[in-house]
Amino acid sequence: MYKIVCETKIRNRDGSGDDMVQITLPLCKITSDQTLTLQADGDPTTFNLGVEVATPKNGIPMEMTFFKVEKEMKPGCGGSMIEKDGSTKISAV
Repeated sequence: MYKIVCETKIRNRDGSGDDMVQITLPLCKITSDQTLTLQADGDPTTFNLGVEVATPKNGIPMEMTFFKVEKEMKPGCGGSMIEKDGSTKISAV
């Protein structure tokens, strides 16, 4: 049995932006019918990953955690705040 954790964006229906979400499957089994396609010409690698999700003792088979990614800031000249060289931080929604 495995624990699978993935992150993705969910697009809002009203077009107001995307929400970042982490999806966790705490207890699952990977099935044997897997396909993996590797391309030599630079195309993205595609794969199918079949899983069977089991219910753990706490009764919650899937967890979704929403979060925001913010630019990390540092103090600059004159009390202003400036971006810290491409760094980001995760904050709870």
